[in-house]
Amino acid sequence: MTVETARSWPKAHLVYYALATLNVLAIVAGLVMSHWIIQGYENGLRATDAHVRQLVSVRAISDAATEANASVVDSLRSRNVGNALATFKSKALEMRLEVSRLRASLGGALTGSLKSRFNSVAGRLETSLKAMEMHALTTFTLLSEGRQADALSEVGKMQSRYASLRHSTKDLTQLVALVRTAKADKERQMLSMLRSYEIVIGGLIVLIIGSVILYGHYITKLLKRKYRELEDALVRSQDAEAEARAYSSQIQNVNEDVVRLNRELESNLNKLRDAQDELVRKGRLSQLGQLTATVAHELRNPLGTVRTSAFLMERKLKDKGLGVEPQLQRINSGVTRCDSIISQLLDFARTKQLQCDSLVLDEWVAKLAEDEVQSLPEAIAVECHLGASDTKADFDPARMSRVLINLLSNAAEAMVGKGDDPTKFTTASPKIIIRTTVTPRGVELSVSDNGPGIPADVLPRILEPLFTTKNFGTGLGLPAVEKILEQHGGGLDIASVPGQGATFTVWWPLKTQQEEAA
Repeated sequence: MTVETARSWPKAHLVYYALATLNVLAIVAGLVMSHWIIQGYENGLRATDAHVRQLVSVRAISDAATEANASVVDSLRSRNVGNALATFKSKALEMRLEVSRLRASLGGALTGSLKSRFNSVAGRLETSLKAMEMHALTTFTLLSEGRQADALSEVGKMQSRYASLRHSTKDLTQLVALVRTAKADKERQMLSMLRSYEIVIGGLIVLIIGSVILYGHYITKLLKRKYRELEDALVRSQDAEAEARAYSSQIQNVNEDVVRLNRELESNLNKLRDAQDELVRKGRLSQLGQLTATVAHELRNPLGTVRTSAFLMERKLKDKGLGVEPQLQRINSGVTRCDSIISQLLDFARTKQLQCDSLVLDEWVAKLAEDEVQSLPEAIAVECHLGASDTKADFDPARMSRVLINLLSNAAEAMVGKGDDPTKFTTASPKIIIRTTVTPRGVELSVSDNGPGIPADVLPRILEPLFTTKNFGTGLGLPAVEKILEQHGGGLDIASVPGQGATFTVWWPLKTQQEEAA
């Protein structure tokens, strides 16, 4: 037993020294690689610093050229030759100093074609600078002598040299970028070499790890007791981790419930806010309806008196040659228009019980459209695309006819106005298309036109009572349409593209709520 133990020590001793040697090699290699990395980083910083200084110099040349050029141009207006000359000389000196710095910085960094290109650009820049100085001095001399026109000519020549100088500064900027790119290529080559070296060091580390694993095999027996203790501790930690995960899952479920409740609360609050807004809107509409009914009633009686008086005057003055017939006709037309407006006001203010019938929609639409087309301007073409076939729908034909007539009148007025002046037409070929169809929400009736459309700022307000963009009308047509459709359990959809026309789509269920309740 003792002999075998004594023999095993030299092997363990040699393995230990071998591992130590490999460790020293890995450390030395790591230090060398670290030195190269630091050196590359420092070189990169120096290259970046030089690049920045070169860009600053190019920018300084450009700015100085601009200010020098501006001083000469300003001297034409201010005629302050002394200050302008001092400014120009200062900026010219500044440009020469920056060009010298660039020559010193880029001269040793460039080789081959880049160096030749830099010398060419620098030479052109200095030539342009000399020419600018010559033209500027000539300008100042001419200004001092009061020769304004000649000075202006010299400034024009100087502007040409100034443009050439600015172009040269752009070429310098490109050269600086090319120098930085070349240095970046060298840095990438260095990086590629370091990566190769990294692979070698990685292989050495893998070898060390493998050797450590083999060496650890020799001392496994010495660590069995500690291993068992660690294994027991691991089991306890796994149990604790399982408990922690269970608690975490419970907390996560609670958090999800809280988030869900918050979302439901937010949704309910939004619904409540919408309901409150709707109640406020309906309250305002109810007050407006009461006021409208009162005003309409108070106006209708005086209008009746005016109509009767006009009728009596027309009878008494008939055939007497007084020439008052056009005035009486205007009075009658005005009374008729006011009476129509009062009727609209009363229709909007009152909510009548629906008198619904079950009718074939397409037949009803075709007959009403045929009658209504007679009252539209002749310039308008009307097309019917009826797709509801023999479908019957429940609706109040009298009230729904008001809906269709109102939509047709709005479409016609949007395209041709009253139709009496072709110069006021908004489209060359006014056309109205009436469509019917059956959808999951019921029946749909749409009226489309190819007029100017509805502006985006007007569309949100188009259903507001008393809102109108016409120079005639009450602004109650569409609100009344919407009210009739709401009584039928339906609604009104509006789509418009400015310059391409508008489409008004009304819809309601096949069976009204009254019949469903019955």
